[in-house]
Amino acid sequence: MKITLVLQASSALAPEIITTAQHYSPNCRIVVANTNQENFTEFNALLMSIETELTGLISSDVLLSKNWLLPIIELFKADTQIAAIQPKILTDAQSNKFASVGAAGGLLDRWAYPYFRGSNFAFQETDTGQYDTIGEIFWASRQCMIVRTAVLKQLGGFNRQLFQQFGDIDLCWRMQHAGYKIKVQPASTVYLSVPHPTQDHWHETALTLCNSLMLLARNLPKKELFTTIFIRMCFDGLYAIKLLFTKGPLYFIAVISAHFMFYKALPRVYQERKLLKPYVKTKRSQNAIALKY
Repeated sequence: MKITLVLQASSALAPEIITTAQHYSPNCRIVVANTNQENFTEFNALLMSIETELTGLISSDVLLSKNWLLPIIELFKADTQIAAIQPKILTDAQSNKFASVGAAGGLLDRWAYPYFRGSNFAFQETDTGQYDTIGEIFWASRQCMIVRTAVLKQLGGFNRQLFQQFGDIDLCWRMQHAGYKIKVQPASTVYLSVPHPTQDHWHETALTLCNSLMLLARNLPKKELFTTIFIRMCFDGLYAIKLLFTKGPLYFIAVISAHFMFYKALPRVYQERKLLKPYVKTKRSQNAIALKY
């Protein structure tokens, strides 16, 4: 199976990053794409122009390893219903800890909060083989995910609003609506070269909370839609009170702003739902991550 690897970067890549990708991914076409929000149109157009059977989305801070692609390709060959696969993502070979982003694949809890197997918030598990079985996950991290190009084109790529935050979850959710599966291949391992940066600005807090609600409004089946969003907004209210005392009034206001941004976006989201037809009830974990952590 032929594959195009898209190296995602928000700035110019060092030549050695491209050289390393070429070394560990022989016979692959490699392209570099700018993933800043203002470059969304060009990025999505690039994805729609790819002609190979598979498309790999690789963050510039991911270090590939020898033969990392082979188990993934074999898994795609074994099951045509698989639309996306993520390898196991560790911090480095020495510590053997799961990366803060990606880890052993993404799940959603009972209230549709996203988390990773092997990594939750500030806690990262040591890889002792506990996730070394091929299995279905809810979403593959855009840090390193391989997708069927035909499915990517069928779904129109990423959503503009959710591109920077929750875009990979939205894409994988839509893949499941279309009848496909998302899997993790632990026989393939890559490494996150630097800790994933976390935004700490009130505006980013507002955008994150708004987008998380939009993600649910786009994809939850009607039966779960209103209850889940109501519960999530109640949790947001508790979070706002916590932020008021820990980070100040601007962060408290950010939560309120997020909800008003969400209300404003609802007419557009409603139109998107009619196109997405999210009638498939997808499996979610019964964990309650928000309460546990």
